[in-house]
Amino acid sequence: NIDEQSIELIQEEYDVVLGCDGPESVVRKSAFNNSKFAALKPKPYVVFRGNSYLAQHLAFQTWGYDSYMRFAYVPTRSGSVWFATIAKDLIGDINSGSSSMIKSNLMDAFSSWHAPVVDLIDATPSSSILVEQAFGLDYEAASVILAENKNVTLIGDAGHCCDPVLAQGFTVAIEDAAQLAYHLRHVEPNDIVGALRTYEKSRKSRIQSLWTTTALVTHLAHLPWPLGNLRDVSLQLTPDAVKRRIFDFVMRKSISPPPKL
Repeated sequence: NIDEQSIELIQEEYDVVLGCDGPESVVRKSAFNNSKFAALKPKPYVVFRGNSYLAQHLAFQTWGYDSYMRFAYVPTRSGSVWFATIAKDLIGDINSGSSSMIKSNLMDAFSSWHAPVVDLIDATPSSSILVEQAFGLDYEAASVILAENKNVTLIGDAGHCCDPVLAQGFTVAIEDAAQLAYHLRHVEPNDIVGALRTYEKSRKSRIQSLWTTTALVTHLAHLPWPLGNLRDVSLQLTPDAVKRRIFDFVMRKSISPPPKL
């Protein structure tokens, strides 16, 4: 557990260095500080996440016309979870306002949206709403091929942070861990570095597929007026059977089959 201040004070030797410390990964920054892979690219919107005691029967995701506004909701046994995105200039400084002020601004921004968007936000305690600037890694990072002859590798958002529109971040991290554990369990003692490279290559197809699908869905979700209105009308006129096939295709691309171990 290290931070930027302590990084130069720690000198140890390990067989494997595993970075699973999130989008702001210190491991990634220190191991690959001379490449554009090390730096996160800020996105023009802020992400909110919350757990509400209010529960509806059906999950949904709604896209706005502009201002990077989206709202998604999934019911759970004890209530529901939701996430929202909105342009930074509409929500103000997320680091200076109180949690109650941020919640109030968020409710105002979505006040004209359909039910139960505002009700879900209102039913979430201000102190439990997580808010953060959205970031992403350069697309080349999707290959997960980090560097030759290094005993360093990354898991989850530390290695392939992308837009949360498909809600696959946690799932991909678990997949990474399972795949890496498999390759390390079957490695020859003198070929640990080779096992790390094999792990990274085994994840390449899955990560690239997720990034491509995420980019497509994010682009459709952020269409400005009047293209956003044309998108909505087109979806309304599309037969349900066709929409189901499109939805199933997107889900197959974003939720991959279990990795072959």
